[in-house]
Amino acid sequence: MKKTALHVALLIILLSLDSLSNTQAQSVREKPSSNISAGKKLKEALEKVQKQPTSSEAYINLGNAYARLRRVDEAIAAFKQAIRLRPDHEEAYFSLGNYYDWLTLTSKEGSKIQNQYATAALEIYKQIVRLNPDNAQAHFKLGESYEELKRNDEAIEAYKIAINSNAANDRAYFKLGRMYLDKVQSAKLSDAKSIRLVYSSELRNAINAFLQSVRIKPDAYTYSKLGQTYQLLGDYNNAIGAYKNSISHPSKDEVLKESIELEVYQRLLDIFIETNELARGEEILSQLVRENPNSSYGHYTLGRLYIHADNKSAALKEYKLLKRLKPSYLANFLFDSIYR
Repeated sequence: MKKTALHVALLIILLSLDSLSNTQAQSVREKPSSNISAGKKLKEALEKVQKQPTSSEAYINLGNAYARLRRVDEAIAAFKQAIRLRPDHEEAYFSLGNYYDWLTLTSKEGSKIQNQYATAALEIYKQIVRLNPDNAQAHFKLGESYEELKRNDEAIEAYKIAINSNAANDRAYFKLGRMYLDKVQSAKLSDAKSIRLVYSSELRNAINAFLQSVRIKPDAYTYSKLGQTYQLLGDYNNAIGAYKNSISHPSKDEVLKESIELEVYQRLLDIFIETNELARGEEILSQLVRENPNSSYGHYTLGRLYIHADNKSAALKEYKLLKRLKPSYLANFLFDSIYR
């Protein structure tokens, strides 16, 4: 199992490096033009404020312009002025709260400053809830702020209220499910039976939330989390079904798609090895690669299952197929596993 975990960790690192290099290259290409555009928007926003000094919308626009240029103090001041001009203007509060959220995620000043931004966002969303107790988005953002501050029980309650205010909020259901799942995983119990005995209620709550989320909006990542929860509960048939659904609803983001596929195929392999159902695993994985012939992770996982089944010739066949697919390092990994 430790070798398996190391294998997956290496794949994730390589995938992340590919993603990082592409993102950095794009950032370098876009920087000059984006700065010019942001400078122009700031000039326009300042002119609008001069013409409409009592307009809350004008100051929201100004705050956004400052934010694009990373002029933090000026952006915050502009958003606060928008609130002063219209204390009942929910958009102004959301603009400031969302900006605090962005600062929380991007700040490089350490966890203390990040917590300050997260706390500031929390207070803003509380104000919106006081203005409009039925605002589902405010309760959702409140949940995210509590989550950021590790106030998990309060986050769960906020997500529940968000759902009660808007039953079609798939993201709130997903967040709620993930909170229950994280609660189980943070317990750090290694014994599967202990997990199922102690946290059966949390796992079932997570499953119900994830099921509601995918009913509203089928999504690869949510299906993968649903499968993971079923797997922790020992319900392997439903776990396999959820993982298959995850693969059949691929993300449009190519990097995210590959990351999810890697995890899902690995968890499928874990199930077939743990239950010693290698023949069933071969049947299911073979069907998946027939439906997704260009899935390198599918062929790689099928090849590794053949290794566990001592079917070296079938594993070599998957290796030859992998050599024609990307990422190319998977073929090398499988070859090394065959002859280890």
